[in-house]
Amino acid sequence: MAADARAAAAQASSFSPTQVFSSLSEGQIITGGAGLNVIRITGDSTIKTSLTLSGTSSSTFVFQFVSPTKAGHDVLTLSGMTMNLLGGVLPGSIFWDFNGAGGDVTITSMAPGQKVFGTFLAPDRNLTADHAIVDGRLIAGGNGSLLNIHSSSQITTPVPEGGVSVLLLLGLGVLGAARLGKRRLS
Repeated sequence: MAADARAAAAQASSFSPTQVFSSLSEGQIITGGAGLNVIRITGDSTIKTSLTLSGTSSSTFVFQFVSPTKAGHDVLTLSGMTMNLLGGVLPGSIFWDFNGAGGDVTITSMAPGQKVFGTFLAPDRNLTADHAIVDGRLIAGGNGSLLNIHSSSQITTPVPEGGVSVLLLLGLGVLGAARLGKRRLS
């Protein structure tokens, strides 16, 4: 299963970006089109208010985090913030890719009504969910890193036991189909 997670993270990191940002910012709105939207983030990001994704029900968002930050320091912190999905964007069509070793991911301090969406794919990084409300999946903690879920965290779409391989293959199939569709349009 760890090999599947690493393969999925490597695949997601190989897509060419459609948008590039040095970081995600407070109150930012990212607009994507139908199909695959690859959002490359080159630096560290901390969001404490909101992040909005706007697209369609056929939009897929892949966030590629490529910051040189090392383990022990956060490359992404989502703290007390709310994600908003506009235009029909689906939680299952959002992927947060943290390929290889590097900075940590922290999701924390969310009150009722605040939540983040998507699959957080960080197979070789530390990921902490503390008072987190996630509509999606957390895949992390391999190669000596840690996956910490505690203090009233709520993961509303947990990965079924033994289902990681199927989940990742389905996710890659969706991403591959979206990528193929984009090539045909070009």
